[in-house]
Amino acid sequence: MENTKVVACIDQSTYSAYVTDYAAWITNSIHKPLELFHIGDYPPLNAPTDTAQKTPRRKLLNIYYERALEKGVDPSLLQIHEEYGSFKEKVIRYEDNIDLLVMGRRGENTEKKHQDAIGKSIQKILRVLHKPVLTVAEEFKTPQNSMLAFSGSEISKRLVKHLAQEKYCLSIPLYLVMSGKPTNERQKELDWAHQILENAGYNVISSFILGGGTIEDTIIRTVQEQCIDILFMSAFENNSLYNLIFGSKTVDLLRYLNIPILHLH
Repeated sequence: MENTKVVACIDQSTYSAYVTDYAAWITNSIHKPLELFHIGDYPPLNAPTDTAQKTPRRKLLNIYYERALEKGVDPSLLQIHEEYGSFKEKVIRYEDNIDLLVMGRRGENTEKKHQDAIGKSIQKILRVLHKPVLTVAEEFKTPQNSMLAFSGSEISKRLVKHLAQEKYCLSIPLYLVMSGKPTNERQKELDWAHQILENAGYNVISSFILGGGTIEDTIIRTVQEQCIDILFMSAFENNSLYNLIFGSKTVDLLRYLNIPILHLH
């Protein structure tokens, strides 16, 4: 979509540095505008309007603005945007402007909790936003390869088409994997995805991955064995009541993998 942008969610956690760095890397790859986006609490009613540019939140945005410039983002493509209110509601309202949303896997409210804690904002956004979301958990490392966990579902096919259109990570190998035993029908689906991505310019290496345990266990093992640097997958495909209450494979992967994960709901 024209006029869309990479939107980096900034807060007071240390994850905002990782978010800025990965958002800058994506922006430099696809040459779209980067917006540093912060949603905060409403200011006091009696706050002077002429101090808006000097608030701690605006100073925070300015710090990461300078960081993005240091990472090579073109100043003409770099913006800052501050909103007040509900994070979920503001992001949904802003959805049409988003090409890719970049978030820290934990925010300022969950950063001090156990390492396994996943920010509630991420879980809410992944369930309702229909744009790709890149979640990051560690300091930036230039990706040397990527992996797409492809299931053959409609949402998984939509992710393939999106990657082909936006051309993320064209300069590095893309491992296209499908979990389970190959059948004629599944082989056709994998071949379709391979062809779409290869035609878009990706260096695709496709295969079926086998193994005991759950799908998420298989993905985690493959990521670790292949030393994958960034994972693409569709989020919350199994939208059963059980998963909504007790968790899902998406949350499991967020919890146990520290590499960046790009999700599409």
